[in-house]
Amino acid sequence: MPPATPDTIESFLARVRETARRHQMWHPGQRLLVAVSGGPDSVSLLDVLVRLAAEGALALVVAHFHHGLRGEEADADALYVQALASRYGLEAVVGRGDVRAEAERMGRGVEAAARRLRHGFLREQAREHSCERIALGHTASDRVETVLLHLLRGSGLWGLRGIPPVRPPFVRPLVEVWRADTEAYCRAAGLTWRVDRTNLEAGASLRNKIRHELLPLLEAEYRPRAAEAVLRCAEAVDAEMAWTEALVREALGGAVETAAGLARVRLASIRALPDGLLIRVLRHAASEAHGPLWDWSQVHFRALIHAAREGQTGHKVTLPGGLEGRVAYGWLEIGAPKEPAPEIPERPLPVPGRVDVPEAGISIGARIIAAEEAPGAGPTRAVVAESLAVGLLVRGWRPGDRFFPLGAPGSRKLQDFFVDAKVARDERGRKALVIHPQAGIIWVAGMRVGEKARPPEGVRRVLLLEATPYRTGCGDVGGL
Repeated sequence: MPPATPDTIESFLARVRETARRHQMWHPGQRLLVAVSGGPDSVSLLDVLVRLAAEGALALVVAHFHHGLRGEEADADALYVQALASRYGLEAVVGRGDVRAEAERMGRGVEAAARRLRHGFLREQAREHSCERIALGHTASDRVETVLLHLLRGSGLWGLRGIPPVRPPFVRPLVEVWRADTEAYCRAAGLTWRVDRTNLEAGASLRNKIRHELLPLLEAEYRPRAAEAVLRCAEAVDAEMAWTEALVREALGGAVETAAGLARVRLASIRALPDGLLIRVLRHAASEAHGPLWDWSQVHFRALIHAAREGQTGHKVTLPGGLEGRVAYGWLEIGAPKEPAPEIPERPLPVPGRVDVPEAGISIGARIIAAEEAPGAGPTRAVVAESLAVGLLVRGWRPGDRFFPLGAPGSRKLQDFFVDAKVARDERGRKALVIHPQAGIIWVAGMRVGEKARPPEGVRRVLLLEATPYRTGCGDVGGL
């Protein structure tokens, strides 16, 4: 790692100012949430931003997250950060989380759990304090360590960027200065800092082993200033990723749909893409829905590529963070595994009356109405013969069920009907069926009426079946 240099405060400020300008980290008049752990990196970051705030008319809020891992030392860190913020006349907010419990819940390491809780806290505080950007104290040293960490995990190009200078809402003003420089700055500015002893233990984490063992070995035995060479590589990859981003956006087109917790990619639009571009599209889709893909490697993207090109409906891929990829009727979905559909037990449907079907998220009502008042066809209602009003039952799908869809040439297996209608296998059990003792399935709720349920011509009255969202005292729990 490059040795500490006798940088003056002015030259350090100039380097950070230039980094912020080149990467457009903020604009005059914006509010910044500054994440401060108490170490030399974040302490120097706060002091620099206080000095630059006057130049850019910036408003600062200090944020500290207590991970609940280091007992009294961590308590002292929080008090130190609050006192430091007070010295600058700034507001300080402190959050706390149980990282070990979160790691157990996620089934991931402590470092990943800590990052998840910390970033969640920072995003929340940024919203509450109307801060457009969140400033983090990562340095060039952190970036180099991250590149090597990702390399050892088998990351692709995205991981070889290390820590990018900007990933909204996060900005990293110190990403082009070294850790030793921040300590030199603190000494020159008369600033003290807290020491996290776990960062000094090589065996505490893979990152620590890279910091204390691998990098010194590379610089001593293989290449002096190896860290600078790794940093140049990361910056070159970042530049390539930046100019090709327009190609990724073009490839996305209308192929990707994202919402909180689920990404869907249209297979017909992506199957012919080159592997490298397809990986970029899949990464974009997954990160839009699920946030940073910290633990993903090329192995996971290769599995998704195979699913996209070769997988049939029902094909699944296990992914980090409790996610899965699955092929579903022309789409590749990336989300949490779907819970198995609960069995819908047999329940009587009185006429007039209503039956709740919470397993399907609906309630089904039945009543006799005048034929001329019958509404038009729709997925939430069915108009059937009045003669079917006795002995109706509602239940779920069972193997061997047969259905004679309205207008079809004959009966067929309900399973084949679901396949043709592109109902995923794990969704079929959520479909409620209205059954008549003699006519069989007269309505697949939300989908199709049975041929044998057709009202005869010229009748004066018909039976109306209606499906509405199932409601509890807490509101809707589902729907068609």
